[in-house]
Amino acid sequence: MKRKTILANRSNYGGKRKRTDIRYIVIHYTANDGDSAEANGRYFQTRVTGTSAHYFVDNTEIVLSVPEESTAWAVGGKKYPSADSTGGGKWFGKCTNKNSISIELCDTMRDGKYDFSEKTLANAALLCRELMQKYHIPLENVIRHFDVVGKICPAPFVENTAAWQAFRERLGDEMVEMVQVEIDGKIVDMEGIQKLLQRASIYYAHGSSSVLLSLAKTKEDLSIQTLIEAYRLHDPYVRTILEDGLDRLAITISNLLIVNDASRIFMNSEVLQEPLLQHYFLEKMHEQFRFILNFESVPVEILNFRSDRGAQGACALALYERLINHSDPDAFFCEQA
Repeated sequence: MKRKTILANRSNYGGKRKRTDIRYIVIHYTANDGDSAEANGRYFQTRVTGTSAHYFVDNTEIVLSVPEESTAWAVGGKKYPSADSTGGGKWFGKCTNKNSISIELCDTMRDGKYDFSEKTLANAALLCRELMQKYHIPLENVIRHFDVVGKICPAPFVENTAAWQAFRERLGDEMVEMVQVEIDGKIVDMEGIQKLLQRASIYYAHGSSSVLLSLAKTKEDLSIQTLIEAYRLHDPYVRTILEDGLDRLAITISNLLIVNDASRIFMNSEVLQEPLLQHYFLEKMHEQFRFILNFESVPVEILNFRSDRGAQGACALALYERLINHSDPDAFFCEQA
């Protein structure tokens, strides 16, 4: 997934705002049957429309169109008269252009209907989680344009509320991989691997994944190795679960590196024993390194997985490096199931 900046015409968005002003994320759709993030970025760059959004997202790219510290003109205007009957507009007067970040989802498939591909949804969820973490935005403040003024936008999430709820689930704890990071004797714990298996069991129970059904007799038989095998067999649901989890893990570690120096990162991970997932994770780590100002890449070492590694192993490693070896006093040790 690539990221580009294609700034909109300056006449299409407002002035600066404080970081603390940002309290909402609003999801929109472009209402085009077959388009791309870059095409939308170019459109708003070359035309004066008096409207804008901060981001456009498609299968392969996230395009920044309006700087986050500037106000996009995306959710202003009057409340739709139909809002009372449709249930929209409940956030009218609370969520505004000034206190929100707007994300437009593109429909990359020209097929006579409006819908979002799985990859577009995954990229949008990744962006949302980054912004939620960056601006401390709670899940209940991730809303639709429909929820602000009553406009049927994004239509696929208004007409199908189950699809909207499924998207919101991607933003919660279910997507977080377990990671323990040892820094100067302190352990930072993230959500456990059970969240990953819980989400897989939901897909299994509803028959969403034929690959999982062929690999496990019951949902109780699901394991990390089952998910890895399903990943190798190109199961799209499992691919989303594992890759989104690794995306979040890379973001978490990079955020820790912003405030803590380190010269090496050690990963003890059952998931990362799979070469395809290891390659995916390392690429995501290098992507995150580029967002840290004046930061050089840190070597990431994938250890042979051992279930007995954990906090004790991290402490022993840190003690060895600091007091005996002295060669690497600022190493991180990450424990991921």
